[in-house]
Amino acid sequence: MEFLTIDDFDFKGKTVFLRVDMNCPIDPETLEITGTKRIEETIETIESLNDAKIVMASHQGRVGNKDYTSMEKHAKVLESLLGRKITYVDDVIGAAAQNEIKKLDNGQILLLDNLRLCAEENYEFSGPDAAKTLMVKRLAKL
Repeated sequence: MEFLTIDDFDFKGKTVFLRVDMNCPIDPETLEITGTKRIEETIETIESLNDAKIVMASHQGRVGNKDYTSMEKHAKVLESLLGRKITYVDDVIGAAAQNEIKKLDNGQILLLDNLRLCAEENYEFSGPDAAKTLMVKRLAKL
């Protein structure tokens, strides 16, 4: 079966929503990231989107668990690994996130806050139902 890959598209000048898994081990006392493997695994994909406006999204832990944190430290780790500036916004679908997305230039990267801040991100959805979520409705137009 033949299928398309990221290499089959030209993303230059496009805004790309890149959902990744950067859910890392967190020290329960210091809340510091103790393992960066999942962040490191995103780098090849990010680099292949070099000329795009990249909006990254991930989750960290679950509400109520000790490893539930913002994505701010993840942004700093990613910035260090890539050697490029990562803009972090402590919002997911609100006005602050939407404004930061609109300000992106080609080659810039924005990391949204923990997706689990959105209540709907704590549920399982089928593909068609996921496309109807509030997050998709608000961000797809950008």
